[in-house]
Amino acid sequence: MTKIIHFFWQICIFKKGPEQVPTAPAFAGVVITAYLLVSVAASLFEPALEGNILKAVLVILVSTAVQLSIFTILLLYKNVFTRVKETFLALLG
Repeated sequence: MTKIIHFFWQICIFKKGPEQVPTAPAFAGVVITAYLLVSVAASLFEPALEGNILKAVLVILVSTAVQLSIFTILLLYKNVFTRVKETFLALLG
């Protein structure tokens, strides 16, 4: 797990790029699961959600879908749609 955190830290400080993110299904599953767990845990402290887990998950899914849709459009615009999996995982990581 520390290797994954270190890898995403390297992306944050621009030492690595999203094109270097592995797209193996197991890696993607770990990243997506960790993203959802951390997001739900953080959103439970939001007073507007009043501790409602279902509402928190819905807000997270909608906001993530909007974010990924915008980046999909940008990838299409820049003609690098082939890196969509790597970019999504880098954003979620």
